[in-house]
Amino acid sequence: MVLEFTLNRPGGSAGEDDSYEFDDSEESAFRVLPAEPKPRDEMIGYLMIAVGGAIGAIARYEVTNLIQHQGHAGFPYGTFVVNMTGCLVIGFTIGLLDEHVVANPNWRLLIVTGFVGAYTTFSTFEAETFNAVTSGDFAIALGNVAGSVVAGYFAVWLGFALARLVPA
Repeated sequence: MVLEFTLNRPGGSAGEDDSYEFDDSEESAFRVLPAEPKPRDEMIGYLMIAVGGAIGAIARYEVTNLIQHQGHAGFPYGTFVVNMTGCLVIGFTIGLLDEHVVANPNWRLLIVTGFVGAYTTFSTFEAETFNAVTSGDFAIALGNVAGSVVAGYFAVWLGFALARLVPA
């Protein structure tokens, strides 16, 4: 016998509930298995991410070009503005969905994963660091910041160096 149910966690946001199945087919064990995702729901989720991602990528391109073409030379103001506005949008959206609004989980996929994910990954990095700090995981937060900056710089340098090895 398989019994499927959804576990609503107190204080959990919409869409973060866990679905489970009880499977007592083995006589010696009664175990909890994650419920299989429903194919239609999964495809709708992918569609939401794709739509949000397309809009986010276009928004990034337009905002960056708008700011950079204002005559600012040197400092990458366009990228900076995109990164900071992305942080604002991801913080506001997660806060709203977690604390105030009971919404279909597809909204998080559309806005946070799709739009902001394509608009800037810096906001995700900052949100994950914020979560670590607010959870008291200061070592993880510091490791994420220091590691991302140092390893990211090294990865860019390495990629550039590898590109120079490609024959012309």
